[in-house]
Amino acid sequence: MLAAVKSELAIMRTMVVLMSVMPVTVCIFMCFGMGSYAGASAACAMVPMLVMFSLLGYDDQNGWLRYRGALPFSRRDIVVGRYATILICSVIAIVFLFVVALACALAFPALGVYMETAPASEIFAACVASSVIVLVLVSIAQPFATKFGTAKGARYIACALMFVGCLIYIGTQFAMPELFGGFGDWVSQHPIASLVALVVASLAIYAASCKLSIRIFENKDI
Repeated sequence: MLAAVKSELAIMRTMVVLMSVMPVTVCIFMCFGMGSYAGASAACAMVPMLVMFSLLGYDDQNGWLRYRGALPFSRRDIVVGRYATILICSVIAIVFLFVVALACALAFPALGVYMETAPASEIFAACVASSVIVLVLVSIAQPFATKFGTAKGARYIACALMFVGCLIYIGTQFAMPELFGGFGDWVSQHPIASLVALVVASLAIYAASCKLSIRIFENKDI
């Protein structure tokens, strides 16, 4: 499995400039425009999906997926390597963009630009929360991409994400507004416990998605 992860990370190294410049630019400009560390949270949310689609796009280039299937990796290792790479890149992005947000919080006021003051722990928690929420979306999307490929899978991914979004909207606005309202109050009163619960639940869903993708890929003709 380690060899498969190294293979995926080697691909990501060819895209390191894009993967670094885009989130950092979004972070800086959103922090500047909003005067808030929310820019770092938004930039962190970009990374898991950006990494996933970048790797999926690479699979379609020059038959790379078929070639990789012929390498001495088990199909399980290939899938786990993909999931591990997305997670590793997300963790790196959290740390890096957290530092960028702290730099903005120090630099902008010195330049006369308004910047919301917030504890470093709150900024870091926002970066973590946004990343793990998007990891849940990756968990929904990746099995479709594994089953149908990038081009065809993108249609199913879009439909699945829209369906999930509609369910959340219906639940918060019509079906169970009191429950979601009470949950929001509990989160505001117990921020650390809610963050830990969010991380654990998201990673559990991510692991379940990985197992599903392994089953799909082991039965797939490539």
